[in-house]
Amino acid sequence: MSSSIQQSTRPSLFFILLLSMMSSFAALSTDIMLPTLPDIANSFQVDVIQTQKVITWFFLGIFLGELMFGPLSDRFGRKPLILGSSLAFVIGGVVSLYASSFEYLLLGRIIQGFGAAGPKIVIRAMMRDLYCGAVLARVFSLVYTLFIFVPMVAPLAGQWLSQFGGWQFIFFFLIAFCVIATSVFAATQGETLAPEKRLSLKVGPMLKTSLRIFAHRKVFLLTMLTAIIFGMKLTYLSNAQQFFLEYYNIDEKFPLYFAFLATAIGSAFFLNSALVVRLGGYKLCTFAIALLCCMSAFLCVGSWIGNGIPPFWIFLSSLFGMFFSFGLLWGNVAALAMEYLGDVAGLGSTMISAGSSLVAFIFASILGTFYGSTLLPIAIGFVVLSALAAICFTIVVNSSHTHAVTQVA
Repeated sequence: MSSSIQQSTRPSLFFILLLSMMSSFAALSTDIMLPTLPDIANSFQVDVIQTQKVITWFFLGIFLGELMFGPLSDRFGRKPLILGSSLAFVIGGVVSLYASSFEYLLLGRIIQGFGAAGPKIVIRAMMRDLYCGAVLARVFSLVYTLFIFVPMVAPLAGQWLSQFGGWQFIFFFLIAFCVIATSVFAATQGETLAPEKRLSLKVGPMLKTSLRIFAHRKVFLLTMLTAIIFGMKLTYLSNAQQFFLEYYNIDEKFPLYFAFLATAIGSAFFLNSALVVRLGGYKLCTFAIALLCCMSAFLCVGSWIGNGIPPFWIFLSSLFGMFFSFGLLWGNVAALAMEYLGDVAGLGSTMISAGSSLVAFIFASILGTFYGSTLLPIAIGFVVLSALAAICFTIVVNSSHTHAVTQVA
């Protein structure tokens, strides 16, 4: 494919599949590890609670990568940065595969997360290069709709792969997946950022432009909203296996329940792609945040009634509703924020993703410390975060900041 900029408002199915495959590195590398955390704890003789770091430190690596890849992609183009970050992902996988200690495994996960940040951040900028407005929101939703297959299949795949070749075999699979996906991308996808639109890497102007991005009230608050959503999801991901096992004695069927909850996100993505052009992102976000507040309150009340552990049907239905709201919010919030970034889409995407990842990491780390004999403290934390999400979005709706962020020369 040539490097000419695509202008079509109707992305091809192959293009959507390709972007989804490249964007899935982070989600796949998280979900596929969940069933193997007890095995990793036994292998390195660490407490199973410590294995939360296999998930959370991966996202620390993503945060570090996001700080670099967005600005670099604005200067050198999207494609070279995706190829380079994929190489880092493979290196991290090799370090994890041959880790001789838990500390080396965490080092590999940080490197792997660093590499996964490249496609995660740059693919968003690519979509902003090609589309805008409601079409951009629809493309976001179509790309994320295919993510439903990752949480549905990844835990089952992780369980099977670990039974076949131990937890190390999972990293062999991740390396192979990255190599194949990146090879297809390199062979078929052209550059989307025209040379005349590439920005300089002068530190002073970049810092000033970054300040402009976060000084934009809507962009800042939408970033915080993204962080809240991601923080709640990361808290669940890092503790999901323990939730099901310790509270409900569910072990082998855990991947099935995990897949069931993932259908909530996938169905929300699909519904959003059909409705966003007609209803708009703001209306769908309003409904999603109302649902999130209701479901988190339902989980909290159920936990209180159940002496700290809600009945299983309340636990499952509450999470299903929360995940459905996540699915509606992710694509729309990202598209709404990107709409104000204009020619600084790469740097802006970096600031949004890195900022939200860091705040989400902090939220999840704090909430994770409350994991114990009952779910009530975490449920209360979800209620607080849902209320903060509602406050952020209310301010966004009423804000008069509608201008696009411009680069500082």
